[in-house]
Amino acid sequence: MLEGRKLSTIRLGRRPYPRGPCVLRTKNRDLPVEINNVRFSRLDELTQSDAHADGFTSLEELHQELRRFYPSVGSDDYVTIVEFVKR
Repeated sequence: MLEGRKLSTIRLGRRPYPRGPCVLRTKNRDLPVEINNVRFSRLDELTQSDAHADGFTSLEELHQELRRFYPSVGSDDYVTIVEFVKR
């Protein structure tokens, strides 16, 4: 995120994040961002573009990481894609 490569984050379920300014919490710090879009998708409908926007090199790598964070996630489960820009 700090280098500007990460432009989105993906969370399990349908979550109603409001657009506008907010703070993303990471392991080491809080980062001010502006949420500019929120959309929903099934896990099996995520694309290579979604993976790249979330900072991954491949869709497979994104799927592996999501399954690591959410072990019970299934291919037909919905995720929330939060797109943002750094403030």
